[in-house]
Amino acid sequence: MEKEKKLKKKKTPDIYNKKIILDELINGKGIGKEYYWNELVYEGEFLDWKRSGKGKEYWNKILKYEGVFLKDKRIGNGKLYNPKGILIFEGEFKYGKKNGKGKEYDNKGNLIYEGEYINGKKMDKNK
Repeated sequence: MEKEKKLKKKKTPDIYNKKIILDELINGKGIGKEYYWNELVYEGEFLDWKRSGKGKEYWNKILKYEGVFLKDKRIGNGKLYNPKGILIFEGEFKYGKKNGKGKEYDNKGNLIYEGEYINGKKMDKNK
């Protein structure tokens, strides 16, 4: 007999019109959605009510970032998109900033820089 997974729904208090709804909660880790003013701003993994793990961040219902988070900060590999949904950066993040190898694209999707970033800044500004 196959065991059915029970889903637990849990909401945070409505503080500054922020709501996090966890669809699944196992050992303190959750998969859910975060809303501000009833608009979806994040869907993915949470830990201790913070974005932690794989997730997608939205702005005005358009995908803004997809990748990995740790304590609400972008970390590891991820992708940034412009307001039209076009990829403008893919690479590594640390503490919410571009850090490590990355590729930057213009608003039409053309590669304009490939190289290293430190603390959000390009290492070689001539490329």
